[in-house]
Amino acid sequence: MSSSRAMQRLCGLMRKAVQDYEMIAPGDKVMVGVSGGKDSVALTIGLAELRKYIGFDFTVQAVTLDPQFGGRPMDYTVLQELFAKYDIPYEIRRTEIGPVVFDYRKEKNPCALCAKLRRGALHTAAQELGCNKVALGHHLDDAVETFYMNLWREGRIGCRSLIFRAGTSPSSGPCCWPPSRRSFPQCTPRGCPSSRASALLTA
Repeated sequence: MSSSRAMQRLCGLMRKAVQDYEMIAPGDKVMVGVSGGKDSVALTIGLAELRKYIGFDFTVQAVTLDPQFGGRPMDYTVLQELFAKYDIPYEIRRTEIGPVVFDYRKEKNPCALCAKLRRGALHTAAQELGCNKVALGHHLDDAVETFYMNLWREGRIGCRSLIFRAGTSPSSGPCCWPPSRRSFPQCTPRGCPSSRASALLTA
């Protein structure tokens, strides 16, 4: 599948999710937390493209929270150039998440604390930038995995809500219908630093 066909398919599924669950309304300013991975990049560009034909106006704001692992800032120039092509406002926020988790707290299992700090920083950024909603890159594969994890580990049937409030702004998952392994790799434009960013973040 070509990149343009894949993006067209992704946008169609995102439009269905947005309309079915009323995730975005006219005049909304939607912030996307961009890690540099394929899911968040495809979500950001998909939302920008969706504005062309969904029938109402809304704004997309991309934000990257640089954790500065190892005490070093990361280079997000490629993302800056990519989002400029799609007329997407983009802001990089340097944080102390990396040093706090690994240097000060010296966490042996850092994921929970890191996620908590990132959520807090994300909603703070949304408030400061005037964004009334936060879009998350959770897709169909994530939903299925969550369902089975709840079933096997906790013995209950449940899945993550598609719209929930976990801070100052409601969060939603416009990518809840697209399966990751079919749509997202083809939708991520060439030159995106997803693999490089992922390697640095896990180093």
